[in-house]
Amino acid sequence: MTGPGGRGARRGTRGDEAVIQALLSGPLSAKTRVDAALGPLTSYRVGGSASALVVVNDRGEVAALCEALCSSQECARTPVAVIGRGSNLLVSDDGFAGLAVMLGPGFSKVSIAETTVAAGGSAKLPVVARASVSAGLSGFEWAVGVPGSVGGAVRMNAGGHGAEIRDSLIDAELIDLRNGALFSRSNDGLEFGYRTSSVDTAELVLGARFELSRAAAAAGSARLAEIVAWRRANQPGGHNSGSVFSNPDGDSAGRLIETVGAKGLRIGTAEVSRKHANFIQADDDGRAADILSLMAELRRRVLERHGIELQFETQLLGFDEPDASDDWDPRAAGNACGAKDARGAGNACGAGDARGAGNACGAKDACGAGDARGAGNACGAGNAYGAGDARGAGNACGAKDACGAGNTCGEGAAPADSGGCADGNGSR
Repeated sequence: MTGPGGRGARRGTRGDEAVIQALLSGPLSAKTRVDAALGPLTSYRVGGSASALVVVNDRGEVAALCEALCSSQECARTPVAVIGRGSNLLVSDDGFAGLAVMLGPGFSKVSIAETTVAAGGSAKLPVVARASVSAGLSGFEWAVGVPGSVGGAVRMNAGGHGAEIRDSLIDAELIDLRNGALFSRSNDGLEFGYRTSSVDTAELVLGARFELSRAAAAAGSARLAEIVAWRRANQPGGHNSGSVFSNPDGDSAGRLIETVGAKGLRIGTAEVSRKHANFIQADDDGRAADILSLMAELRRRVLERHGIELQFETQLLGFDEPDASDDWDPRAAGNACGAKDARGAGNACGAGDARGAGNACGAKDACGAGDARGAGNACGAGNAYGAGDARGAGNACGAKDACGAGNTCGEGAAPADSGGCADGNGSR
């Protein structure tokens, strides 16, 4: 079996096979696809297939996923990659030898109570931005131009137009796929930095809460229109993943790339945008290898000219780590579940939660007893995010509601949603 362009997934490990078998023989069999093409799930539209892809749509399914992962003795060998809207992700042409996990639409709900916005992990940022403005709130308008999800934005501390996720986030609800531990992490606990956070690669952001301020809806709508117009005027469309590199302190990656004469530079099926130098455009039949080669060349030129080593903002998945190369980014390969990860947690699946929760997935309640927010059963009942509003606000985005009469809360009404993002979208 192969992915797009005849590219299949890399041969999996014994751990992959055991976990995939557990998924296919359990309650998630209908939600699991073997040799699943990942390229079409990304904004670059390039790359191969994952050994398997599972889409979870509610907390019961998240619990079943944890149980499948942790019931296998091979769990520690299984690479797991959480994928959101793919707006900041480059997948290897050879695919990803591991399990890709996505949140389904059941985690996309948005609810508003007073000045607090609660959004599921798969909620689209432009949808949340428009919902908040319709409710007379300010502080999240910047996100209308970011084509990522709430989960990815939390993990990457996405931002733009002078604002970031950390500016308004109260807390986020996560689950550790390695052991099923469900927990809340505060703004401080997320240890936000420039396009970084403490969210680990095996942790799934189920939802987040934001505290905004009151403002006139008309002013907010005008700000949304201004941001959308600016992005259309200054950033390219097409197959791209937004900003390729993070901005160095006190400078702009795009400006540095321009100074080395790289605007319009092409390698194979990839080209540096002529509109914004920190964007790379992929052809319709593009190859991830060409994009990565172009990224490496841009880093080389900027380092040679300015002595500044640009850091990848784009997340890489499925690429082999070279023995020694300045072009390798430690976030690149999908981290093994419980094996040595990018942050060195080294937790073995089922060996207890690194944060002391101690809940091994698969015991009685696969995700642990008790929600961190007291919603009762942590898995499936009383969802704090994603299914209804645990805070009783009523107004779920898309029902009559918080987004205005008959508005489905921005579905199809977020013009920048399919565009690029120069400010870091998150890989989810």
